[in-house]
Amino acid sequence: MLGASSPRTLEPGGTPAPPLSLCCGGALLAILMLLALPTAWGQCKAPEQFSSARPTTPIDESEFPIGTSLKYECRPGFIRRQFLITCLPNSEWTDVSDKCIRKACNTPPDPLNGRVHVQTDTQFGSTITYTCNQGFRLLGPSSALCILSGNTVVWDNEAPDCERILCEPPPAIPNGEILSSSEDFQYGMVVTYRCMPGPRGKKQFNLVGEPSIYCTNDPDNNGMWSGPPPQCITVNTCAPPSVKDAVMVSGNRSLFSLHDTVQFQCQLGFVMKGPTSVQCGALGKWEPELPSCSRGCQPPPGILHGQYTPSVDIFSVGQEVFYSCEPGYDLSGAASLQCTPQGDWSPETPTCAVKLCDDFTSQLLHGHVELPPSLQFGAKVTFSCDEGFRLKGNSASYCILAGIKTQWNSSVPVCEPCPHPPTIQNGHHIGDYTSSYLPGMKVSYICDPGYLLVGRGFIFCTHQRTWSKFDHYCKEIKCSLPPFMDGIRKEMEIKEEYHYQENITLECQHGYTLEGSPWSQCQADGWHPPLAVCTSSSRTTLIIGIILGMIFLILLIIVLFWVIPRYKKRNITHGKSKEVNINLYPPESDHAQPQSLLSSKENSSGLP
Repeated sequence: MLGASSPRTLEPGGTPAPPLSLCCGGALLAILMLLALPTAWGQCKAPEQFSSARPTTPIDESEFPIGTSLKYECRPGFIRRQFLITCLPNSEWTDVSDKCIRKACNTPPDPLNGRVHVQTDTQFGSTITYTCNQGFRLLGPSSALCILSGNTVVWDNEAPDCERILCEPPPAIPNGEILSSSEDFQYGMVVTYRCMPGPRGKKQFNLVGEPSIYCTNDPDNNGMWSGPPPQCITVNTCAPPSVKDAVMVSGNRSLFSLHDTVQFQCQLGFVMKGPTSVQCGALGKWEPELPSCSRGCQPPPGILHGQYTPSVDIFSVGQEVFYSCEPGYDLSGAASLQCTPQGDWSPETPTCAVKLCDDFTSQLLHGHVELPPSLQFGAKVTFSCDEGFRLKGNSASYCILAGIKTQWNSSVPVCEPCPHPPTIQNGHHIGDYTSSYLPGMKVSYICDPGYLLVGRGFIFCTHQRTWSKFDHYCKEIKCSLPPFMDGIRKEMEIKEEYHYQENITLECQHGYTLEGSPWSQCQADGWHPPLAVCTSSSRTTLIIGIILGMIFLILLIIVLFWVIPRYKKRNITHGKSKEVNINLYPPESDHAQPQSLLSSKENSSGLP
């Protein structure tokens, strides 16, 4: 009928199938959500240009739908091949990084007396370098680049040559010769000089300088000699040297040859100025210049942890020096010395003795004081407490300098047990109040009325003289009413929260009955007595009706379970074939006899 709703079909479990309009609406909503996705339209932007490949045909479009494939070919310098890139469902093109492989140049052999160095590889665009072995220099380019030449790749430069480094012939020297017969002087070759001998082999010249030089190279790899050649100087002698107020302590003889050495020492009461030793030079002169001795004193002896002033090289007779010590030390002895005519210092040299602090006599109650072997400047006194006590103050005292005096930098600390237990807000700890809390002692906490203790509720003094973790607090006790209370008088003022021991009195609306105590108080564990409930009379009737209905339903189920089996049994009994005797009483006749009506089965046997 027009306007009638279509019957809803049942799915296999008995659940009604959703209406056709709901199915279509859900499918339409799903399609709209898919279309709202960023890639729902299935587009890729035009691919970027690749350094190794290019499209076979120009690309004019700016966007391509998903599934589009573009044909690319490798650029010159890469192994030629064609491939496709495809727009993927994530609006990205397939990767092309491994599609084109750079062509490779042949690896050149090492040049003679040199080496070729491949930096990374020999592929298109790579560079190789050449170097020569030591003693050789490069002739030609030092590097080559793999470039494109037609359809192949080649090196842009040919391999260089390595030429041996040669030096010019070594310079000749007057009155000397070179002990070598070679005409080529290669890198590393050594040549040695000697002076020409005189008649009958007599030594006529002295060789001055390095007798040998060798062929090496300059920064431009050009050959050069390691140094200047030596010289052949005519043999000469030096006269015996003479220094006033000094004596020779070594090399005292009548004739001195080249390089002979003489050492001097000034006489008592004199100070030397200049070198203590000289050498016979090539021109018959002593080198360096001879020293001189003047009356005076050498510098006075130094002292440990001290110094003297003034500080000069030579002190004249009668000149004084003054000694002083470093901070923390006292001068022991004369503060000044004087240079005597005999060239020594008078009186005795002083010393610097370390300063001492006063004896440490203070004691540490409930602890120990460890004294050092010496109470000198820088000494350290350490403090430690007995078991169960904590050190309050510095654990050590040092002997320091205060002005020109020494003193201990800190006083004796105090050994104290655990401090007083921490307080708790809206509560307090219980137990004996003592002045000393030793390790292991326990303190418990309770809360003030109206507050509930949350947490462990106790702490104990540890062996580190600190209290264990304080992780408890007092929480204010609050009660609240259920969010929905049917039948309560709306005129009543009901608060969201009630504080500890706060009372509430409940009243029901007309038509409701109060079940429970009308008065209740907020306690630590909730309302006492429990909150009353307002029950509607109609609700009571409804509950009674539900109960009676359930009883009727149960009785109906019992009757059905009793009747149905008997009904089925009756039907089975009536379906069986059995004989039915019916007496017919026809009109009375003398010859008439009662007949039997047989069942259909017996009748089918052919009886009339």
